[in-house]
Amino acid sequence: MPTCMSSGCAKTALEVIVQLKQFDLIMHPVIQRLIAVKWNYFGKRGAWIQVLTNLFFVIVWTVLGITLPNNAEELFDPIEKKWWRLVLSIIAVLMTLNAIRQEVMEYFSSKREHRLWLKWREEQLRSDLEFCHPRWPGERLYLMQEIDLLQHQEPSYLKDAWNFVDWLAYFMILASIATKLIAYFHGDPLAMITHVNVLSATLVVLWIRLMKYARAFTALGPFVVMLGHVIYDVLKFGFLFFTFYIPYAASFWMVFSRHEVEGYSSITDLLFSMFRMTVVDEYNYDGLSKAKPIMAKVLCGTYIAFSGVICLNLFIALMSDTFQRVYDNVKANAVMQQASTILTLEKNLSASKRRAFTNYIYTRCSPEELYYDDDSSEGEERDLQRMTHQIKEQVDHISAHISEQENERKRKGNASTNDIHKLREDLKKLEQQQRALTAQFHNQIGEVKDMLGDVIHTLGKRKKKKH
Repeated sequence: MPTCMSSGCAKTALEVIVQLKQFDLIMHPVIQRLIAVKWNYFGKRGAWIQVLTNLFFVIVWTVLGITLPNNAEELFDPIEKKWWRLVLSIIAVLMTLNAIRQEVMEYFSSKREHRLWLKWREEQLRSDLEFCHPRWPGERLYLMQEIDLLQHQEPSYLKDAWNFVDWLAYFMILASIATKLIAYFHGDPLAMITHVNVLSATLVVLWIRLMKYARAFTALGPFVVMLGHVIYDVLKFGFLFFTFYIPYAASFWMVFSRHEVEGYSSITDLLFSMFRMTVVDEYNYDGLSKAKPIMAKVLCGTYIAFSGVICLNLFIALMSDTFQRVYDNVKANAVMQQASTILTLEKNLSASKRRAFTNYIYTRCSPEELYYDDDSSEGEERDLQRMTHQIKEQVDHISAHISEQENERKRKGNASTNDIHKLREDLKKLEQQQRALTAQFHNQIGEVKDMLGDVIHTLGKRKKKKH
């Protein structure tokens, strides 16, 4: 069996890709095929089991919540009529304890694997230090920095935000169980009211937690990722929003708290009325106008302008940008979420199942043999259709590019014509200057010839006189 699948020391390529969120690498055909093989071998079955099990778990708690009686004494009495509630409660508690057990085991397993990986990685780096040449000190510095960075590495369990959602759900379930037991055995009405409030909030968290197990399916994975990005956008927007919300809340309280205006006489009512004002809902403007007409117009008008117009539109633009960024990389995000679930399921496999999958990889996928039918036309038709769409897109792009170039040539045509005319005029002037210089040169050459002829004639006469 390979070391990377048995001891947990070295990480597999898929683990590194998912850990570092390398979307380009996860779309590589080899990695895509690896994910497909794992998904078909154990991922699809494990994902469906997780979804159905947690869906049943959430439905049980939802039924227990919506069928709560008004009095704590009526929770399980009479037992002849409320036996089903007792059975559902036992099932819900047992499933909760089992989920907590699995979560604790996953946490300690992640810590153990991380500790083994740190030990293995440090040994590898220190062994490389022995082969560093003194001529290249940068290599040794790099290895020392890598060793120092190992101390800041965290287990993969702490890097998944959904694990914190799990623990939040478990603590809220335990709180609802505790308040339910106190209300039933002590007959405390306050405990019953607390139980109803806690359980109502718990149901919201449980249904949101269900998305953790639905992200393995490629149709839902990108939307789960988008929800995480939206949460960060809400936090960024919250800073801007509360910059206006808090001072205006203080102003409304200072101006209208003494006039007993409905919706503004207490702190909680005032804060909720201001939130309704943000979304341009009913906020009792008539009552504010009767108490302080000028201040009502000033405060309501400016607050709605800042919060309802500026802030909300900035928030919409922020979420639109987030949606576009995630949607542009929708396939890679879907595969990344599927790969994350596959790695979690792979770690939970028993030794025998992991050994069987390893043997399957070595016997069937190294190399992998796929059936191919020459007579089958279904795949060819899909490929031909996809290629046709790709060719059409490329032709449209080329046509648009050519049109842009033609438009640029037309725009530059007038300027180019003027430049050509100017160049022609300059060439004519240059030609005339050259002809004038040539004629002048010929004249000067003629004068030089005449002078030389005179000199030669004079010298001939002097020689005759001497003789």
